[in-house]
Amino acid sequence: MIESFGNSSLALSLAEGDLTAENEAALRQFTLQRLLGYGLEFGDANALRDLVAGGADWHNAALALADQRLALLEERRSSPTSRHTRRDVHYRASALLRASQVMMTTDTEYRREIYDRAAREFSLAILDDEGRERVVLDGENGRIAGWYFSAGAGVTPVVIIVGGVEGWAMDAEPYGRVFAERGISVLLIDAPGQGESRFQFSTYISREWKRAMLPVIEYAHVRARGAPVGLLGNSVGGNFACHLAADPRVAACCNNGALLDPIKQRERKSFFLKMIAATGGLEGFALEEAWSTLEMTPESMNFTCPLLIVQGGEDPLVSVAESKLMLDWSKSPDKQMYVFEEGDHCIYRRPADKYNLIGDWFQERLLRE
Repeated sequence: MIESFGNSSLALSLAEGDLTAENEAALRQFTLQRLLGYGLEFGDANALRDLVAGGADWHNAALALADQRLALLEERRSSPTSRHTRRDVHYRASALLRASQVMMTTDTEYRREIYDRAAREFSLAILDDEGRERVVLDGENGRIAGWYFSAGAGVTPVVIIVGGVEGWAMDAEPYGRVFAERGISVLLIDAPGQGESRFQFSTYISREWKRAMLPVIEYAHVRARGAPVGLLGNSVGGNFACHLAADPRVAACCNNGALLDPIKQRERKSFFLKMIAATGGLEGFALEEAWSTLEMTPESMNFTCPLLIVQGGEDPLVSVAESKLMLDWSKSPDKQMYVFEEGDHCIYRRPADKYNLIGDWFQERLLRE
């Protein structure tokens, strides 16, 4: 028997002629490295970019690729398919579904349906993985969704991981493997204004966002059973992490790309529209007030637990000087800043080195004997 698998027929069905301005922006913003950082498999990320470069619409191309991957499971129902293959396909479909909505700047029922479908595929991917589970936490200012990945049956430290304006909890799944290898459990969280917390529970960034996040720290503290709790924030997640690091239950904090003053990103039009959506559509003073609660200041850096700042030398959103200022403001006696000279925002160009740096840093501070 000879079977074939490819994207040529898909390309023909999706071709729409010249690239739109949005798709040109998508190809520019979502590089191969960044898509891999968001959980896409290498071949899928290449296929998506190739389809779009050939004239396909970004959203439709990602959606079609997700459906094509899932169709493989249906086609093979009559023959044995290993749980490893099923898990891989569901992970890949989830990542493609998430990628299909990254260029959307407003929330619609359709977008919520796409993200809900991505979460269902993610749930199917972890179905047979012992120690991985979905988590929903009730706070005073909204419900928070996330995923808990246990590093083992014994007592382990727990690191809470928070994403930014675009990359959210499910996108951080690779960290689960990085930390599990080091004996550390992780709690991947959709903070206010992110992912499932936003689309399912309408939990947005507001001046009271901390009240929604305090149960997250408590949950991690309980699951750690006396072991230390850490915070890791990617992009704006670094802002969340540093603003929460003064909590006495937090033993270490890593900031990978926090924005000094997020509201100053107005000139990045699509990015700023996404910032507005993260607040539920606030305008004027209410919008500025909500985002001002995440501004990095000497007060927000007033914590003493160990701090690691990871910075890209070619980061277009955060300068080395701005991260150095945050480091100087920190009151921690154990603080360090690591600069990847050719690094982009959140260091997508150097994933293995980034994961090893951050993983080892937390291991040294949370697993001290």
